[in-house]
Amino acid sequence: MASEIMLYYSPQIWCSDNTDAIDRLKIQYGTSFGYPISAMGSHVSVCPNHQSGRIPPFETRGIVASAGTFGYELDLMKMSEEEKKTAREQILKYKEMEHLVQTGDYYRLVNPFKNNNHVLWQFVSKDKKETIVCGVRLHSEANPHIYLFYP
Repeated sequence: MASEIMLYYSPQIWCSDNTDAIDRLKIQYGTSFGYPISAMGSHVSVCPNHQSGRIPPFETRGIVASAGTFGYELDLMKMSEEEKKTAREQILKYKEMEHLVQTGDYYRLVNPFKNNNHVLWQFVSKDKKETIVCGVRLHSEANPHIYLFYP
């Protein structure tokens, strides 16, 4: 009921003031049980993060932001040329997958509350002809678990 009331007034919600990409994995996972992905504001923010001090790679921050409305919340003038190039690539990639994120079915593949190193999720088109799997590995490790996906 609360989600229906919130979405009546605003088609997009801000899940948390916490913009740290690694923390957002759990925040967005939990929020997805009550709100559609298409309503979840999710942005690439400044690094090091002003709340946690964490320094996740720009690519990781983009992957996490793509599991929502996707945007940037940082000073573009302070970005390096490499970050600007990566941002352009992220925007193009999101435009390719936006229809899946906004209207497809969302599957939570690896629970970030139960797995300390991997988070995986998937978007599938309604007609089941397209899919994309996204994920983040939090730490490097020797002999990591290999996830296999079959179409």
